Amino acid sequence: MKLDKGNDNIVLNETEYRTVRSTTGTKQIQSKMLLELLAIDKPCAEVVIAAWKEMVATTASRDKSCIFDNIEDYVDYRIIDTGAPFVDAVMRFGMGILLAKEEEERVAPIVKPCFAALGLANEYYSFDIEWKEFQQPDKTYEAGTMTNAVWLYMKWENISIAEAKEKVRQVVRGYEVEFQQRMDSFIADKEQCPRKLCEYLRTLAFQFPGNIAWSLRCPRYHPELCAEGEALLQSGTDDKKDTSNEQDRRGSVAISEHSAQEHTDSESSLSSTGTPKSSPSSRSSVTSLEDFTNDFKPPKHSTFGY
Repeated sequence: MKLDKGNDNIVLNETEYRTVRSTTGTKQIQSKMLLELLAIDKPCAEVVIAAWKEMVATTASRDKSCIFDNIEDYVDYRIIDTGAPFVDAVMRFGMGILLAKEEEERVAPIVKPCFAALGLANEYYSFDIEWKEFQQPDKTYEAGTMTNAVWLYMKWENISIAEAKEKVRQVVRGYEVEFQQRMDSFIADKEQCPRKLCEYLRTLAFQFPGNIAWSLRCPRYHPELCAEGEALLQSGTDDKKDTSNEQDRRGSVAISEHSAQEHTDSESSLSSTGTPKSSPSSRSSVTSLEDFTNDFKPPKHSTFGY
């Protein structure tokens, strides 16, 4: 705590106050999230918390000035640093799957290449924005090194960015094929692969296309898409307003027609002899809603492949 020169009291200056407030607010949000997870499913939530702690500890303990000697050592570190086990734990929490220690050990050789592929694919797509930041004269990369496999291959083999990216792409593909083959072999043996592990591994495989799809469109890697995203959001808001106005208009017309019909029916509901006629009203406001619903078409199903 420092003395704010503009104040006689010993208080945090504005910059320090913002930092403390931001840190405190973040911790409060994290604590609330963890408490909610524990309230929903304590055993699975404890796995999530343990994975989170391991990720933070691994990242904090790393000497950023040191360069890895090979891709194998780098992958062992990066798997934890990228949060792959944490995301995996969150996925299992959502599925309600709790793996015993023995089960985790059995699938570890299968899961590792999956985590490796996810982490390195992320770096493949994040490199451009990270490289741009690396060139800036600030303290973002004060250690003088980048935590990115593309950059490492550039240093290891003295090659260009394009060549290094191709190296990473090949490595990612190799890990992905390795995971797929190991998973298929494991699942094929019904005796050693119970239904829970089968569901877990098959679901884990969906992280590949999900990760790639996110990497291709996320604002962090593609800041140029921010304007496009804002335009889409605005368009969606305008469309919602137009739809709402159209519904209100149709609803008003339907109510008016309904009221007019009721008035007509009330006048003609009695015969010349004064007895009620048996024919019901020919229209209601529901008809307009059904017409609107019939106009709606669901989006076409699309697939994404890597």
